[in-house]
Amino acid sequence: MNLPSTQLRKLTKRHHRCGTAARALTIALVLIGIVIADGATMAQPVMRIATPLFVSAPGNPYQSLSLPSIITTIAVFDPLVLIDNDGDIQPWLATSWETEDGRVWRLRLRHGVSFSSGRPLTADAIVASVAHMQTPVGRAETVGASFVDITRAVALSDHEVEIQLADPDPLFALRLAVWRLPEPESWAQSTPADRATSVAGTGPFVPVARAPGSMTFTANSQAWNPPVAERLEILLVPDQVARLQALASGAVDLALDLGVGDRAAVENAAARLLRRLTAPMDYISFAVEHVPTSPIADRRVRQALNYAVNKTAITELLLDGYVEPVGQLAAPGAAGYDPSLEPYPYDIERAKALLADAGFPNGLAISIRVSPEGSDQMSIFQQVAADLRRAGVDLTVMLAPSGQKTTMLFAGDFGTELAAAIARSLDPLSDYRFRSCLGLVGDFKPFFCDAENITLVAQARAATTMDSAIRLMRQVLINEHQNPPGIFLWETLVLDGVGRRMLVPDSYDKYYDFLHLHQFGLALP
Repeated sequence: MNLPSTQLRKLTKRHHRCGTAARALTIALVLIGIVIADGATMAQPVMRIATPLFVSAPGNPYQSLSLPSIITTIAVFDPLVLIDNDGDIQPWLATSWETEDGRVWRLRLRHGVSFSSGRPLTADAIVASVAHMQTPVGRAETVGASFVDITRAVALSDHEVEIQLADPDPLFALRLAVWRLPEPESWAQSTPADRATSVAGTGPFVPVARAPGSMTFTANSQAWNPPVAERLEILLVPDQVARLQALASGAVDLALDLGVGDRAAVENAAARLLRRLTAPMDYISFAVEHVPTSPIADRRVRQALNYAVNKTAITELLLDGYVEPVGQLAAPGAAGYDPSLEPYPYDIERAKALLADAGFPNGLAISIRVSPEGSDQMSIFQQVAADLRRAGVDLTVMLAPSGQKTTMLFAGDFGTELAAAIARSLDPLSDYRFRSCLGLVGDFKPFFCDAENITLVAQARAATTMDSAIRLMRQVLINEHQNPPGIFLWETLVLDGVGRRMLVPDSYDKYYDFLHLHQFGLALP
């Protein structure tokens, strides 16, 4: 499939204007062209997905937590549970979970499930997975680090396992959504170099080939959820413009992580933009612990900044109304979520009064560190700066690549008073391990510490029942509303482009960081 010559001429001009971004686009389109030319000889139609990220080692289900980086992972490995759009835990590989004290949990696994190798799924897969996560390598991986509290796993029968924790964790079942099981035998026999195509899972597809920038899969004949599509190809296309162009040309059937600004181009190609649920919540953190002498150390200043940003206008005009402003860093259904906590209204006069009361009648100057992933995000930060300027706050926007920003976080110095951040809105209890003084480890320095809330969070973490944890966390969120750790924004917006021949299930936006790939198919002539 070739792009029209007019499109190619436009891309060539863009290459000269945009430098690095255009070179990435050109490379991506060349890659797609090669894959399509190769795929044209295949008997089976190929369903193609473009993603901006891969996990660094496909075939390793312990490496990452969320989409889009785990798109290759969920094609092969099933999670234990799913989290729906109400925040409720739904069974998947695990059909039930129970605890009496929050410390000892008993899980039951689904009967009749096999790995792609043909071996049955049993409790031994949980035991072997825990053994891996307790190794130095396993603890250093993202998923293993999320389960450091597990001390032991014991198979009680073929489909029942007991998991023991070092401390009570009333929300342990929620975290099962990021735990995906490889087959113990193929995992043990593989090496990091060959895992991409050698480790068996229970998911809908089996990986058969890996090339630079792509992975190819065939249907898993052993899958308990057999896929509609016979073949799947996932392409690494980091540049957003390249993903959009690939979708518009029909080179791919699904383009992950597009932007609101892409709507016209998507619809002109007879495609659709669909929202995908993701767990993070966007906010602008106050790095008080990094710069304790800054004006943001004053609660009145932090409240003023919340009043000064017109979040309703931004969500309606720049985000097309897909999301709404929030007044807490927790999603509906999360432990402690309080529907009575309204977003801070836009009130310039109140913001100015609070600043004057804090000793800044003539305003103040602060800066923010951001790592925008596209023009849409940069427009948002520019609008935030414009809003704050009306209240007398001069905000300097400073850019940094994501990797550099992460380094700054662990070094305890963004070089700014504010930083664009995300909160784990489905699991606010765990989020405090990363952004408050509960997370003081080595040189790591968190953003914001509230002594009263730290005490409440510690009590919630030690709670033995969900009800008591929810009650304590609700008080934490109420306190945060009055003593804000940042400028509350909105749920993170993620949009995907669905091509004209792609058939996707109604469940597309019903589960957090999960796609029912087995239900995806192609409408062919």
